[in-house]
Amino acid sequence: MEPSKFDQGLGELSEYAINPKPIGKGAYGLVHQGTNKRTGEKVALKKTQIDNYSDGIPSTTMREISILTELQHPNIVSLKDVVMTDTCIFFIQEYCNIDMRAFLQ
Repeated sequence: MEPSKFDQGLGELSEYAINPKPIGKGAYGLVHQGTNKRTGEKVALKKTQIDNYSDGIPSTTMREISILTELQHPNIVSLKDVVMTDTCIFFIQEYCNIDMRAFLQ
């Protein structure tokens, strides 16, 4: 198996300029558009709330991180970084200007 291209891990939220208006909503949180301040790259920031940190990170979140770190395919949005704060986890992903939902309707 090819090694994962996800090698940054646990970056800082201050590394990204985040548009406060969400561009989408998923089952577990909101998606914002942002920019990596260092590289200028557009990214999508998927924000997942952590309701009770004493229970740890939800298994569904851990599973998603694990799967996204392994998947490397041109038709799958890549995971660039994961940022944790006191109340949420941000998945920093490749930005796409088209929502899959538009094609499914």
